[in-house]
Amino acid sequence: MKFKLNKLTCALLLGCTATAFAEQSVQLDTIQVTAEEQLKQSLGSSEVRAAEIEKQGVANDISEIVRKQPGVNLTGNSASGQRGNNRQIDLRGMGPENTLILVDGKPVRSRNSVRYSRRGERDTRGDSNWVPAELIERIEVFRGPSAAHYGDGAAGGVVNIITKKQFDHFSGSLNTYYARPYNEEEGDNRRVNLNIMTPLGEHWGLRLYGNYNKTDADAWYINVIPYAERYHRLPSTFYAGREGVQNRDANVLLRYSPNENHLFDVEYGYSRQNNIYAGDSQRSTSSHSSLLGSNANNRTDDLIGNATNIMTRNTASLTYSGKWGNVSNKSYVQYEHTSNNRLNEGLNGASEGSIERVREWVESKLHSWDVKSETFVEINSKMPQVLTFSVGYAQAHLDDPNIGRVSHYGIGGNTRRDSNYRTKRWSFNVEDNIGVTEKLTVVPTLSLEHHNVVGSSVNPALNMWYELTDNLTLKTGIARAYKSPNIHQLAPNSRIYSVGGGCYGYGPCYIEGNENLKAESSINSEIGLEYKNDWLNGSITYFNNDYRNKVDVNHTFYNHDSAQNVYIFQYHNVPKALVRGLEGTLNFLFNDKFRWYNNFTYMNKSINKTTGEPLSIVPKYTINSSFHWAVTDKLDTEVSATFYGRQNTKVLRNDGSGFVQGEERPAYAIWSVGAQYHFNKNFNIRAGVKNVFDKNLYRTGSGANTYNEAGRTFYMGLGVNF
Repeated sequence: MKFKLNKLTCALLLGCTATAFAEQSVQLDTIQVTAEEQLKQSLGSSEVRAAEIEKQGVANDISEIVRKQPGVNLTGNSASGQRGNNRQIDLRGMGPENTLILVDGKPVRSRNSVRYSRRGERDTRGDSNWVPAELIERIEVFRGPSAAHYGDGAAGGVVNIITKKQFDHFSGSLNTYYARPYNEEEGDNRRVNLNIMTPLGEHWGLRLYGNYNKTDADAWYINVIPYAERYHRLPSTFYAGREGVQNRDANVLLRYSPNENHLFDVEYGYSRQNNIYAGDSQRSTSSHSSLLGSNANNRTDDLIGNATNIMTRNTASLTYSGKWGNVSNKSYVQYEHTSNNRLNEGLNGASEGSIERVREWVESKLHSWDVKSETFVEINSKMPQVLTFSVGYAQAHLDDPNIGRVSHYGIGGNTRRDSNYRTKRWSFNVEDNIGVTEKLTVVPTLSLEHHNVVGSSVNPALNMWYELTDNLTLKTGIARAYKSPNIHQLAPNSRIYSVGGGCYGYGPCYIEGNENLKAESSINSEIGLEYKNDWLNGSITYFNNDYRNKVDVNHTFYNHDSAQNVYIFQYHNVPKALVRGLEGTLNFLFNDKFRWYNNFTYMNKSINKTTGEPLSIVPKYTINSSFHWAVTDKLDTEVSATFYGRQNTKVLRNDGSGFVQGEERPAYAIWSVGAQYHFNKNFNIRAGVKNVFDKNLYRTGSGANTYNEAGRTFYMGLGVNF
């Protein structure tokens, strides 16, 4: 098919490597411009490539890289700030639960094995830390209407981690990394990984990699320091610093390519993550006596520095990519098994999420199946287009002992219930990438989703781009995004208990799952302008997410068990919530030596219209700026800064009587410098300083002060390529 491309599409495709499923050569006269590729032109789309990842010296989790993209922050999943240092990727203020993480286009669902708390938080590091940074080819970030293409769970957006694959010759690398904080109360970080990629004869290829990573926990007393310096005494409660994490990862991928038009990948991956306990709990406080070991009934000092939760993830997948004339296909089937072992935690009131006195390991097991097939048909007509048809199936089976647990206080009976729950979901999607004119591109989409518990959903979308001039393009889009309730919200046997404080004026009570929930949805819209020339490109975007049927805890009791005098609450759908703001980029490409990249996010509105709470704690604005100087052909340097606006929040009291109004976190800035030197094509070194001016922020647990911002940190990494 002879597809006449506009300038914008050409610029995109010339800079792109292969799709997430396979690496294929690009021929502009017969290029397949699928809707998936076209959506990368959306205002809500950005990309981080391997060269940029190498320069940043990421400590452990790739969320530290993604957070510097427009529309991105790291937050918890509620306004409470519980588990404050376990921040995850939040796109456009919709919360981490609305961010879909993919690896090579396939979903990662391990965090769903972690218990969902009353406030909507999980004791999890999220799903962005399963692939070492050195093995990443690029990271694609989709926000707003463009993310709706990926279906269930992408209401906020999508982060697609594309791994390196090279099979035409033998190659590999050995990478090491070490980071040392200036402040001795903060944890060190070290990492080493090895990868090998090689052909095996004419039609076969092999990739192997292994990774070890360890980040030490902060000292348990790190957040006591500012209090003690100010008041010359110890506080009655402590707020924990950042816990540590230890990763072990291994992966093998075998590729078979019978000819240039067909590829088969068989892949197996194993990862083990464990935390290094720093004293944290769901309510984020530990008593003076428990941490110092003087309270024998509730001591936690014996846990400091040890693992209290271990996540093991096993994946196996088969991926296919093929082409027959003007028809091509990408398909995969993936099985993911997550074993979530952790010391038993309380489910009652103030003890919810706290490790119980009797140390007992409990295992939650999540089995996930994902199947998807996409077919692309090129149509040669006066308005050239590419039709995309996709079908998908997803199944989740969770066996979580917390679902069937009874209350220690006898609330709601003492009979253990079934801890298993299973969901199934089918999807069908049709998209058409239409070149209406040389200047106008239209991508209409219609998605159908069916959930075996929640029911069916119809989700249309429309993205459009119009070239106003050779340099200026008007872009807009609107889509209905969709998210099914999680298993803990649906399972009738899943309960969280309270003796009265969390019962909204009625007690004792418990909150149980609700199989009558509707799917969450969001009408995501954006409009903006993008400008590009040889040395300058920039954009401005207005986005609006009309969030409906958000699942939350009802404040009116559902039933009353008169025999036990217990009130029953359920999860329910909140009618409306709203997220609104601005994004922008401004990049100066002065020449091959000097480049200056800038982006910003401004959050105008984030509110649950029923409770009055914000959806999550995000800065009023975020500005990222980095200046790159290629001093020589071998030496690259970078100076970067991130400016965060003030953060404040208000949290509804458990009894529904009003708001807890805490302290706001004032605006602050983090400056960093780094350099990378290539001795030759086989050996490189990188080093730098993060947070040059040592802007330390401590966690007080009040209002928005719910996380630690690491101070000055020195890092160095060595890379050997062969």
